[in-house]
Amino acid sequence: GEFENIEEPLKNKNKTVIVQFAPAIRSSIGEEFGMDPGTVVTGELTAGLRKLGFDKVFDTSVAADFTTWEEAQELVDRIISGENLPAFSSCCPAWVKFLEFYYPKFLNNLCTSRSPQAMMGGLIKTYWAEKNNIDPKNILVVSIMPCVAKKYEIKREELKMENGLFPVDVILTTREAARLMNKHKIDLKNIEPEEADNPFGFPSGAGVIYGASGGVFESAFRTAYFKATGKNLENIDVKEVRGLDGIRKRELKLGDKTIKTVLVNGIKNAKKMMEELKENPDAFQAMEVMACPGGCIGGGGQPIPTTPEIRKKRAEALYDVDAKKELRLAHENPVIEEVYKNYLTSKEISHKILHTSFHQREKDEVIRLKDSKDN
Repeated sequence: GEFENIEEPLKNKNKTVIVQFAPAIRSSIGEEFGMDPGTVVTGELTAGLRKLGFDKVFDTSVAADFTTWEEAQELVDRIISGENLPAFSSCCPAWVKFLEFYYPKFLNNLCTSRSPQAMMGGLIKTYWAEKNNIDPKNILVVSIMPCVAKKYEIKREELKMENGLFPVDVILTTREAARLMNKHKIDLKNIEPEEADNPFGFPSGAGVIYGASGGVFESAFRTAYFKATGKNLENIDVKEVRGLDGIRKRELKLGDKTIKTVLVNGIKNAKKMMEELKENPDAFQAMEVMACPGGCIGGGGQPIPTTPEIRKKRAEALYDVDAKKELRLAHENPVIEEVYKNYLTSKEISHKILHTSFHQREKDEVIRLKDSKDN
């Protein structure tokens, strides 16, 4: 069904159809075209999506820079005020749903910052639509995600915008996007790379590492450090939070405070940490959780097979992109600066577009969602 949903609008001249692709896609989708795991194909993917007929190709990693800005602020505010600690990351919809279902008492610990794809959809259907004089009702936003839970996320009522629209309309997983390209005889192995579109085409390195376990926290920490101390980290590579182990506990200095941090991938491990928190509420101050092994690079919508070795290569490729970029800090991305200066001019405005809320979920709702996902 998803294919028909997307192929019709691509032919429809009255719709502006925009695609965004997640950080983790650039180092994995090449595998579907016979390339080695960890091959970075950002430019090839952009060109392939243009060939499919999308009007604009944006990079979700740019939205990750917005998420970083917002989440870093939440982290700093909470550490200063001591409220709603530990702070939990909130961009993984499977983790969010797990909490809403099993640990609703901890929902205030989630950062209210939306996930990058939701921020991007929101900015497209407000800021970008206004700038380009396009009625947001005529914009269709498609996200290419490594993740099956994102299909559920875009239907969350809490994400509905003031104009009554959902930020994102259609999700294609990595494999689905590859199938769509194959169907149209687009081979990423033999295509001239192209650049993504302005203004949401040029992320910082911090936006790209979101695809790996520890990447969300590292990105946020780089910016939180700047917000807390007024200067950038001497060493931007926060290597101690990286890695593929299921639970990594680390202590980091944020100005004169030490933050006990835990980086988790895999829901079983998240459950362990939640039980530990129940026993000892002060066990740590910040926790990043990704439901999939290794983070989004090991997502359920990614090319198969996915082995520990393959995950390692996909993750390393993202850190490599970051290391080679001149722009490595979300708060130095000129696009972010521009949008905050000219559009997100008050906390109130940015809150409406970039934040969300969470609610306890009932069992039958979860089962219903599971049924619809399996069909």
